[in-house]
Amino acid sequence: MNLLRTLVVRDGALTIPADLCDSRGWHEGTVVLVLATDEGVLLKSRDDLEATVQAELAGSNLVEELLAERREAARLDNEEALGS
Repeated sequence: MNLLRTLVVRDGALTIPADLCDSRGWHEGTVVLVLATDEGVLLKSRDDLEATVQAELAGSNLVEELLAERREAARLDNEEALGS
């Protein structure tokens, strides 16, 4: 972990130190997303966030998972309706 210090100015702007921007490959015009978490604030470029989401979803089939959940909910609804 690299601890850096910066200052929030009157309009809420925050300057990200140039060394950090350089190390992340951020340049003028890079879209940086600000994610509020329980742990604090996380800054990620749009490309970095996209890569993170793709890695987390790799190997999963969201459509199949959703269909399985809906089938199970329908089965439980049918059982409840028949039991009434």
